[in-house]
Amino acid sequence: MGRASLFNVFRLWEVIPFMTCLRLVCAVAATSWILVSVSSQSNASTAAMPGKLVDLGGYKLHLHCTGGGHPTVILESGLGDSSAIWSLIQPELSKTTRVCSYDRAGTAWSDLGPIPRSMKQEVAELHELLKRAKENGPFVLVGHSYKGLLARLFAGAYPRDVAGVVLVDGTHESTVLSVQRRGEPQARWVRIREGSTGRAVPMAKLMENAGATSDDKKKIEVFIACLAKPGVVEPPLDRVPRDAQALEYCAHRHRRFSPQADNYWPDELQAMFDDRGTHPQPLESTPLSVLASGRSDNGIPSEILKEKEQQKEDMASLSSNSRFLRVADSGHHIHLENPAVVLNEIRDVIQAARKHQPLARRPDR
Repeated sequence: MGRASLFNVFRLWEVIPFMTCLRLVCAVAATSWILVSVSSQSNASTAAMPGKLVDLGGYKLHLHCTGGGHPTVILESGLGDSSAIWSLIQPELSKTTRVCSYDRAGTAWSDLGPIPRSMKQEVAELHELLKRAKENGPFVLVGHSYKGLLARLFAGAYPRDVAGVVLVDGTHESTVLSVQRRGEPQARWVRIREGSTGRAVPMAKLMENAGATSDDKKKIEVFIACLAKPGVVEPPLDRVPRDAQALEYCAHRHRRFSPQADNYWPDELQAMFDDRGTHPQPLESTPLSVLASGRSDNGIPSEILKEKEQQKEDMASLSSNSRFLRVADSGHHIHLENPAVVLNEIRDVIQAARKHQPLARRPDR
């Protein structure tokens, strides 16, 4: 797999249905962040992790917290990315406040979690993870891409635990994605929420071991072998430190999925869409910064591109205390291509939260 094909896989996480591809699992690394041996899924890494494994009662998630001060910032990686994707952000923020990044269940050092996987499940797991690690809120949630949806759901489920929100090119609840389903000759553009069947999303399951099959363990071993000699990452991933590049390269190349038949993402997106109809500002006056990329991928039809731009602007209306910034010289990974912009927005939200004051307006870049 060459540079171009790897990057296509990397970008593909933005254009395929969530629950049908969700669980990419890496285990760790072979450089300064690297795993040297595997004995079981729940005990995949015992050395050289930047953070620690936190037991949720049968399975463990990796949490990496640095710095000190309040409010604590929680960095949430987009679908397919590991916590290493924040390598240009976390060290700088840690100079002035507490910062935590983590790997969702099934990613990097984290075990596979209970099924079915859903956004509700992931939100409950993050809340439990922070609770068990004794990381106290309220938090400033920074969500990239798909994780912007989770940041919003977390704020809805635990409003007292949220002091501010930053959405980094976040996904909208009415998003349209390019999907190629099995048996179809080519991809087509689909509004994901329209696939909802109106089902209730199951309650979150904690304290349940998802287990690991022999095939799972073999794939972890393949992942570890990749880390010993990773390939070359495509820009903008080449901007992070080399150990983080290795983790991201192997995470995308050797991904592993939880066994799952049910896809609740359309149902959850439809529920969020319906809720906006009755609660247009669910974040109320919570400080909110919405960052949008100003450079799009090639191949997106103009009418869909225009809708996506409007959706990004619409997310600024989630709170009465918000601002919108389109970063003209950045693609989807703004935190890699323009980390200073992301840092400034997070810092401003932190200050607004600390001082209980409105966010100042900024001109578009």
